[in-house]
Amino acid sequence: MSVKGLWGAGVRAVGKTGSPGTGMAGDYGLAFVNPFAPRRASISDERREALRAAVRAHGDCDGATITLSELACRDQGCAEVETVILITEAKRQSRALRLHKRLSEVTETCIREAIDAGGLRTLE
Repeated sequence: MSVKGLWGAGVRAVGKTGSPGTGMAGDYGLAFVNPFAPRRASISDERREALRAAVRAHGDCDGATITLSELACRDQGCAEVETVILITEAKRQSRALRLHKRLSEVTETCIREAIDAGGLRTLE
């Protein structure tokens, strides 16, 4: 079941909550579906961890938080989407690696080659 929520955002029923006579308005709980939330790329958690391990192995970033994101590419003439790998550490400036391909197409070899070619940039 779906309901149009505030500002046109989708809300969907996720199942029964409470029990009869509890004074709850309705028997269904509602979950907000955020239309602006980033879409999660279609790779498995194991694959995501393998890519993070490749970044750690070649990017001098033990103990860092590594975020893998698929974003719309902003460069002229590049593919429709790009993968951005963000490396954040407590005592170091954040760094990013941009790969002009979908996250599902990124391999450990792509990461190693991009880092070796100087693709890992410090963010200002």
